[in-house]
Amino acid sequence: MSIYNISLNFLKNIKSNKYVNFFRIFDWVHLLGVTFLGLFYVSNSVSLLAALFALFISSLYLAYGYSLNEVFDTATEGRCGKKTLTSNCFSVNKGVFLSSIPLVFVIIFSLLHSKEMFLAVIFGVVLGWVYSAPPVRLKSKALAGLFCNSLCFCPLFLIGALSSRRMSHELLGMAVYIGLVMLPLQLIHELDHKSADSSQGINTTICKYGLIKGLYLILFSLVFLTGWTVLLWYFFAVHIIFVFLTLLFSIALCRILFIRYDSKKNSLNTYLLKIRARYIALIYGIAIFFIFVIRNSFL
Repeated sequence: MSIYNISLNFLKNIKSNKYVNFFRIFDWVHLLGVTFLGLFYVSNSVSLLAALFALFISSLYLAYGYSLNEVFDTATEGRCGKKTLTSNCFSVNKGVFLSSIPLVFVIIFSLLHSKEMFLAVIFGVVLGWVYSAPPVRLKSKALAGLFCNSLCFCPLFLIGALSSRRMSHELLGMAVYIGLVMLPLQLIHELDHKSADSSQGINTTICKYGLIKGLYLILFSLVFLTGWTVLLWYFFAVHIIFVFLTLLFSIALCRILFIRYDSKKNSLNTYLLKIRARYIALIYGIAIFFIFVIRNSFL
C-alpha cells in the first residue's frame, strides 16, 4: 500500500472518529485564524509560547462551544437508545459531561493567564450556553440567535490579543468588528440550512423572514461592517487599506448574492453561495493579516 493510501485511510479514520465529530475539530482550523489575527494585531514579534498558549485556549473554547451545540442540536430519539446524539451515539448526559471537560480547562488556564482573558472567555461561554441550551436556546429565536452566534467569535480575537497586551477600547472595537464580519457569513449559512432548520423547528432569522428579507439583512450587515471599520480607522488609526479591503469584501459578497439569486424563480443556489463566501472570507482574512503585519512594522 502506498504512503498516499495509508495517509488517506488514516485521515478517513480520524474524520469518522466519534469524538472528533462531537467536538467538530475539523471546524476549528479556519476559526483559529481569528486568534492569529488577534496575536499579530498587537505585535509582529509574537513568541512561540504565547502563540501556542493562545491557540490552546482557543481550541478549548471552540471544543466547548461546538460540543455543547452538538448536544442540544441532535439530542433525539435514536437507534442508540433514549435521547441520544444520533451522529455519535452519546447519551445527552455523557454529551454534557464531555462538553464540560474543555470548559473546565479553558476557565482554569484563562484565569491563570489574566483576569481580562478570563472575562473574555466567560463572556463567550455564557453566550454559547444561552445560544445552544434550553430553556433560553437563542438559536431558535430569530435575530437574537443571529447576534448571539456572531458575538461568540469575538473572544477568539481577544484571546490572541490579550496573550501579549492588556485590554483596551481599541481591542474591544476590533473584537466587535470580528462579530460584525460573522453576521453576513452566519446569514449565508442560515440560507443554506433553511430547509433543515425548518424541519427541526429551529426558527432562525432566515426561517422567520424568508429569502428576500434575508438578502436585505445581509446587505445591511455589510454596510454596517464597512461603517464600523471607518470608525476604527478614525478613532484608532487602523490602516486605511483595512477600510478598503472591508469594502471590497462587502462588494464581493454582494456580487455573488446577485449572481446566485434568480429573481424570476425567486430562488438562490445557497450551497455554491456558501462555498464562495467561505473562499472570499478566507482571502479577506489573509489580506487583513498582512495589513496588521504592515501596520505593526511602522509602529
